[in-house]
Amino acid sequence: MDAARSSHVQFGLTAGLQGRTVADLTAHDCPKVHGYVTLHDFVDDYLLPNTSRCYLVTVDNAVVGLVRADEVRSIPHEDWTHTSVQSIMRPLNSLRAVHPEMAVTKAIELMNREMLQNCRSSLTEMWWESSPESSCSGSYK
Repeated sequence: MDAARSSHVQFGLTAGLQGRTVADLTAHDCPKVHGYVTLHDFVDDYLLPNTSRCYLVTVDNAVVGLVRADEVRSIPHEDWTHTSVQSIMRPLNSLRAVHPEMAVTKAIELMNREMLQNCRSSLTEMWWESSPESSCSGSYK
């Protein structure tokens, strides 16, 4: 997509989101799955018969994390029968939360900023691991 067209699309999306809050776009009936469920059963009993792609993970009736359908794909199929949903979930304390009344445009701005920071951190880690200085037994020069 060329820059002018991309800018036009972005303007249209931003205009359409003006005045909307996070609560306006939030699913309020997020399904739950027990943490002990195997990935095999999760796929068969939850993902295939439903349209939801994001599930709250519970342990002893308490929500402890979040799992997305695409995260299952990262686990080899042969491991699904002995891998639990809880073992691949993202714990609640690792998720960034925003207030439901926050403007959607502000929430998107925060997400983009955090994604950029994560990319910078990843690039720094990749550089450090691949640089000759990284073989200095953990010492800094």
